[in-house]
Amino acid sequence: MFRSGWELGELKKIACSAAVLAVAAGAGAATLYSTGFEPSQGCALGAGLAGNPAWQEQLGAGDPDFTYNSSRYHTGSQSLFYDTAAASGNEQEFAWVPLSYNPATSDKIIEGEVALNFTDYHDGSGELANSWFGLYAFHSPQPNPFCDIQVQSDHSLWVDAAGSSHQYGVLAADTWYTFRIRLDYTTNKMSAFLNDTQLLQTNFGGAVVTDFSIGAVPAGYNTAYFDDYAVRTTPTPEPTSWLGLGIGLAVLIRGRK
Repeated sequence: MFRSGWELGELKKIACSAAVLAVAAGAGAATLYSTGFEPSQGCALGAGLAGNPAWQEQLGAGDPDFTYNSSRYHTGSQSLFYDTAAASGNEQEFAWVPLSYNPATSDKIIEGEVALNFTDYHDGSGELANSWFGLYAFHSPQPNPFCDIQVQSDHSLWVDAAGSSHQYGVLAADTWYTFRIRLDYTTNKMSAFLNDTQLLQTNFGGAVVTDFSIGAVPAGYNTAYFDDYAVRTTPTPEPTSWLGLGIGLAVLIRGRK
């Protein structure tokens, strides 16, 4: 129960200011590409990613392919499955959706993400393989990554960025995680996230991103599932938006005097 009309007025002012903040921070966000690898998106169960015209692949000869699978998924009813069982371990394998992105004419913040679930050695051999799976941001000429987030066979989580590698503990197998890489062209800062936790932020040179790749080095007897791949852009708030936010906060402060 409110004690007075003054308190109701204060709550209205707070709500107004919060609305202005939400508009300033989130207006205009756009999804450039997203997929859950579902049948409704043209991903027939058991088919290979190579048959999807939206995607390109760099695969080693004789190594396994990415295929659509229904045994494990993050959302929906399918995911993208990768099996390293017959792999040589000598090939880096990537799949990506090429982007037509220019920060000079587009939103200044772009990020790619994917949900990933990996398993232990599925043949029971206990082989100390060195497979890894992850998300990568590339620029031209390829292969030139800005940053990557990867999990290795020993469950260790790594972020490679700006020419250095950083380990961030270990992950549990058979668990879904979201890997996200963000590039901010207003500050030339790149950030790596595990779920919603920022692991790292560092400078990059401002080169234009060409794709966010899912990738693997298949060194034997690991499997991984990828799901909910997306690339999004977000505009930086315009000066008029920040002005509106400032006015809203000023009204709130003045009303409390």
